[in-house]
Amino acid sequence: MLIPGVQAAKPQKVTLMVDDVPVAQVLQALAEQEKLNLVVSPDVSGTVSLHLTDVPWKQALQTVVKSAGLITRQEGNILSVHSIAWQNNNIARQEAEQARAQANLPLENRSITLQYADAGELAKAGGEATECQREYDRR
Repeated sequence: MLIPGVQAAKPQKVTLMVDDVPVAQVLQALAEQEKLNLVVSPDVSGTVSLHLTDVPWKQALQTVVKSAGLITRQEGNILSVHSIAWQNNNIARQEAEQARAQANLPLENRSITLQYADAGELAKAGGEATECQREYDRR
């Protein structure tokens, strides 16, 4: 919703000309322009050469990030930058921790007394809906 008499702020344009400059240094310059705090992961490396003229700030950031194979995440006024490999390792580690936590959940034992039924037939009827160890006493 726009309020009459107040204009929406136009996206800030960026002109950036660098040749063989460390990616972290270019990211720092872009972050300073938007008054953002910057956290750069140690695995961010390499250099970049760019010639951007009157490009919206967000597009300039995305261009630098994509050209270096990086990913950004912004929370408030903090911009975090890391490599795609770091993110993939982080996701794999989180999934492994979740799987480990799931495997460590306590098991549940239940005994059900049935009358006038054959346990083997009931097991077939139940199918493989549950993945648990079963023992049947055919008495």
